[in-house]
Amino acid sequence: MSEYDNEMHELVGAYMLGAISAEELVQFEEHLMDCAECQEEVEYLSPALEALMDTDPEPLSEDLVQRILAEVPVQETGEVVGAAAAPTDPTDDRTSRARALFALAAGLVLVALAVGAVVLNRTSLADEVAGAADRETFTLENESAPASELVRSGSLDAVAFVGQDFAELGEGERYALWQIQSGGEVQFLGFIRDDDQQAVTQAWAADTSAAEAFALSIEVVDTPPATPSDRITYVGTIQS
Repeated sequence: MSEYDNEMHELVGAYMLGAISAEELVQFEEHLMDCAECQEEVEYLSPALEALMDTDPEPLSEDLVQRILAEVPVQETGEVVGAAAAPTDPTDDRTSRARALFALAAGLVLVALAVGAVVLNRTSLADEVAGAADRETFTLENESAPASELVRSGSLDAVAFVGQDFAELGEGERYALWQIQSGGEVQFLGFIRDDDQQAVTQAWAADTSAAEAFALSIEVVDTPPATPSDRITYVGTIQS
């Protein structure tokens, strides 16, 4: 497992608590697409976390959340110190890690209630972009399929698709989102999740203030491409 994958695995607890930055959120959700271990852990933690959220949510300051998290001792493995020693049974190991994270989540809830707030209600970056006061909407046209809309927020430095449908892809294919700047310079923003070609809600943190157009290409690679393929399917121009 790569060092990057290890870093992403260590973000599971913070992701579930909504205690990661917008950039980390985008990186983790990209990682989550292809990581069965993280998907399983998120699914395993979700029911208990939802039970902890059964109260009127109001935002707790990010500074306080980070200070609380900083007080939790962590070993080099990324596990909370004091959790049960790792057993040989993977199911028992998962349970041990879950208990440690639930203990942290419960601690956050108690502190939040003490100041009249709860931290466990996380709004996705896509929802934030869609609700931003400075949001702009761009139409991406496709010659053989219905157009899609991309939303941008300069204050959040992010773009998002919210509930958008795209033409079906073949096996091994995926959509890549690009911004095209003046002079024809292109920048890769990210992949659309492989299985989410319908009702796509996904955001990318990126400065697109210099963009003159956005485009989707069809790619057959797993790593970020340097340039788009010649299969450009959706294109939207920014009108000045």
